[in-house]
Amino acid sequence: MSNQVANCVSAHCFSPDGSQVAVSPNTEEVWIFDVNGAPGDCSGWKRTSVLSNHMQAVSGLDWSVNNQLVSVSHDRQAYVWSFVEGQWLESLVELRAGKAATGVRWAPDGTKFVVSTSAREAIVCFWSHDNACWVSRKIVSPKATVMDACWHPCGHVVLVGGIDRRCFVAAAHISGFDEQAGEFAGKSLEGVKVGERLLEVGHSHAWAVGTAFSPTGKEVAVCYQDGTVAFQEEGGEAVTVRHRGLPFCKIMFLSPDTAVAVGFDYEPVAFVKASGKWQIKERGSGGKGGAGGYGQQSTPAEFTSFKDAKSMFQAKERTGGESSGASKSTKHDNVITQLRPFETTNGRVTKFTTSGLDGRVVLWPTSELGV
Repeated sequence: MSNQVANCVSAHCFSPDGSQVAVSPNTEEVWIFDVNGAPGDCSGWKRTSVLSNHMQAVSGLDWSVNNQLVSVSHDRQAYVWSFVEGQWLESLVELRAGKAATGVRWAPDGTKFVVSTSAREAIVCFWSHDNACWVSRKIVSPKATVMDACWHPCGHVVLVGGIDRRCFVAAAHISGFDEQAGEFAGKSLEGVKVGERLLEVGHSHAWAVGTAFSPTGKEVAVCYQDGTVAFQEEGGEAVTVRHRGLPFCKIMFLSPDTAVAVGFDYEPVAFVKASGKWQIKERGSGGKGGAGGYGQQSTPAEFTSFKDAKSMFQAKERTGGESSGASKSTKHDNVITQLRPFETTNGRVTKFTTSGLDGRVVLWPTSELGV
């Protein structure tokens, strides 16, 4: 089972009912597939539509709970797609982005979405009945490209991370549009302007590339380009967990006390919170993957020959993992760049999907991670 749908996948997302998937093959096109009841087996998927309004590579996709698909691209444009009478129709988005978009996320209720851009901005978009299009409000990051932005479960604040090495929580409540102001950290957002900062996440010395809110909204997670992950609760200090393998690209909470991150190690890595402390969930010596048991490192005493030592360093160069001469199999064989929830049971993600530079879309039960 190959699970390869293209030479490279830059973005993907499944429909709310899991019956369809949208994929960008790292071009200006968006491919829509019917999964035919087998979301974990791409060989049975049937391509039903090709959306080709963008002029440059599509960098972000997301499917709302209201069954609307949003796409963003390096061409600085965004489109909201609706399936009406057997065809996909696009809605105009007045994005006003000065540079390429790097990603997009719908709010939990599907009424707004946030676009991260390389113009030092995260842009919140919502439907304007007066203008008959999606209009925008900007959240400015001081110095550099915004790599990722995600929503608080309340849908009124966003977590923004960028290559200026900073990450912050900002207000995204739209006065006159949102029915209720909502609150964050016990404080009402009534009268708070879009973009006003509510929390600074602990500073790092590397790019902030992936962001996530916990299901309760009381904790955030940020993965950085140096292989560290920061967890921070409301009113608390950031706690950093260092991964011995290669850096992560995206992170996501599975529950309030478990999370998963993906990136250059070709496999998901699980984090668990035990006794109030976050740590990497070890898969043991029997675990597969480039990370070699998620950061388990061999010592020189374990090498029985020059060939063994050479194999280990070659594996480190390719995947950041260890090798003792035998090749290790992974579901991905290149960098994983996307991470999406697929199935949730009792408020806990039980299945999630990944895609990457190898062109594969893979479905993972969380049981495979031991969480």
